[in-house]
Amino acid sequence: PPRQVCCTCVPLKAGTIAIGVLYLIFCVISISLLAYALSEVANDPDSDPLYVRLFLGLTFIPFLLSLLFVFGVVKGIAWALLPFCVWLIISDVSLIAGVIALGVIVGEVDIVVTVLGVAVMLFCAFLQVFFFLVLLACYKLLRWEKEMGLVTPIWRNAVRYRQLLTDEA
Repeated sequence: PPRQVCCTCVPLKAGTIAIGVLYLIFCVISISLLAYALSEVANDPDSDPLYVRLFLGLTFIPFLLSLLFVFGVVKGIAWALLPFCVWLIISDVSLIAGVIALGVIVGEVDIVVTVLGVAVMLFCAFLQVFFFLVLLACYKLLRWEKEMGLVTPIWRNAVRYRQLLTDEA
């Protein structure tokens, strides 16, 4: 069977669900802050709330994709992880572009801000690569479960795993 643990100690599905929950929490916080910013901008007659609306709309995309992939892991639906994987690739490319832009734009102003900003963005990019690899491993696990006839909700798989592993031994 494919790898079933994440970080050598956490079951792969639990780790994938934890990533989804972290993204959901991040999205709820972002949506709340952007909604507050939109209300503040709407009160100012001189400002244009278009950029806040754009970011608010873009924040709903990972929120919905996170819901989809958590649902997919819980229900054993492998394809439900793929849209979020595509989103991670797109956001990683944009993070790397942001690192380059930050280095070019702010680099001439303040070197400390530039180095700190680049370090944070690179950390986020590497974290997203890790999340992508975890989701890919979970996708492979869900596909294997489907091939072996183990596609049931997550809480029912434990008994069938034990049976399968003892039959192979």
